[in-house]
Amino acid sequence: MSKQCAVALAVLTVCGIAARGQDEITKVEVSCAAEHVPDGLKAGARVDLMQVVGKSVTPTGKVSYSTSVLVQDIEVAAVTTMEKPKVPEQAVKVELRVTKAQAAVIESAKARLVTVTEATSDGRSKTERKPVPLRLEPTKAEKK
Repeated sequence: MSKQCAVALAVLTVCGIAARGQDEITKVEVSCAAEHVPDGLKAGARVDLMQVVGKSVTPTGKVSYSTSVLVQDIEVAAVTTMEKPKVPEQAVKVELRVTKAQAAVIESAKARLVTVTEATSDGRSKTERKPVPLRLEPTKAEKK
């Protein structure tokens, strides 16, 4: 590698590290179902934001979720429980303090729709498009 290329690479690396340290913090609001928010969640807590990719219910009624990570180790700015939400998926509004890059990831996930098939009371199944369910879990560092 030539000396000029090595110098240019070093300058880019230093600029990248400096820019990463100055990420601008912004607030993003997400809506979650009550079962997707940890009990006792308060402002200042650190959480991981997950998207729910699957849900299964056993015959005994035990529910388990398959999730994938959207953003890890973010700070909760505020938690608001809605009195009478229009839909159960909007029961809790959580405001998160994130970087601009994390905000972009969260906004794109909020805009995504998935096809959901549910059983109706008359025994038939109903298919509709809904926003991707989001779930908050305490960060691994807090679980210790």
